[in-house]
Amino acid sequence: MKPKGRPPLPAVVECPHTDRKRGARSGLCQNCYRLRWTQQNRERQRAAGARYRDKNPERYKQQKKEYRERNREKLRASDRQKRRRQNGAEATTELRSGVCPICQVDREKLFLDHDHSSGLTRGWICNRCNAGLGSLGDNVEGVRRALAYLEAFYAKSSGH
Repeated sequence: MKPKGRPPLPAVVECPHTDRKRGARSGLCQNCYRLRWTQQNRERQRAAGARYRDKNPERYKQQKKEYRERNREKLRASDRQKRRRQNGAEATTELRSGVCPICQVDREKLFLDHDHSSGLTRGWICNRCNAGLGSLGDNVEGVRRALAYLEAFYAKSSGH
């Protein structure tokens, strides 16, 4: 199982940047020094971040919101890949062709459907059925209400 958080940073043994000014004690350029310091002080940095979030909850919330707005597409792509990895589906954006399990129509394109609340993938369905599920609230109760509505109509119309 992978550890949570960011992937490990590359180890900095010596500075490969010959064109940059180096610190007298470390022998590293400023970027390499910061990278090495981050590696050696990860817990200290996390604690400082937690203290900042505790002292400035509103400012932190605003910064987080601005980051999400600036990086919306990047975050969506990351979430899609994460969901697919968690559910055993291939981490690909390729579309499939085949028969939709809901409408039973052979389609050129099927899309990977997922539950918005849990992020779990449900399977490959056509775009029309996916939109239909979304319109019905993406839940069983919405589908049941739609079924009851149609059954009531057909019961009434066949009675006349």
